[in-house]
Amino acid sequence: MNIQEIEKLLERFYNGETSLREEKVLKDFFSGPDVPDHLKGVQAQFMYYRAQENELFSSKQIENKVMTEISGSKIKSFLIMQKSRIFWISGIAATVIIVLGIYLAMNPVVKKVQDSYSDPVLAYNQAKEVLLFVSSKLNKGTKNLDKISKLEEQKDKLGALGKFDKGIEEVNKIKEYNKIEKVFGTKN
Repeated sequence: MNIQEIEKLLERFYNGETSLREEKVLKDFFSGPDVPDHLKGVQAQFMYYRAQENELFSSKQIENKVMTEISGSKIKSFLIMQKSRIFWISGIAATVIIVLGIYLAMNPVVKKVQDSYSDPVLAYNQAKEVLLFVSSKLNKGTKNLDKISKLEEQKDKLGALGKFDKGIEEVNKIKEYNKIEKVFGTKN
């Protein structure tokens, strides 16, 4: 068979259009010594195909391989089952905690807070006395803050110094101009 026919068969082979007889022709061709250099890579591919055909498994080897796969999947399924059990148990525990929390929040047995005074006028007077005490302590604590406010007023008066700083910056610019004038020796 010539090279052009082999190349056409290869094209049909890669497109999946060859018959078993044509594939055998290709395998035989690439098994021979007369393969051109530009098809050496394809020769290696067909040599691999031929080696795979010759490798036959005995029924015992197939059985062993299948059993190892099955035992491996049993371990995986056991682990998956254990995980699902843990999720299931944790879901039950979360449900119990939620139900218990709702029960305790709405339990009518829990004693409600009772007023400490039965007379509302007495309760009002007592609350007024406590609030006046707290207010007096609060006023005493804030009395020293007056000194800080006076300090703030004086600081605001010093704001005029900012104008003085701007004047000094302008004088510095004039000094720089005089330095440049000395370097270049400009005379009017």
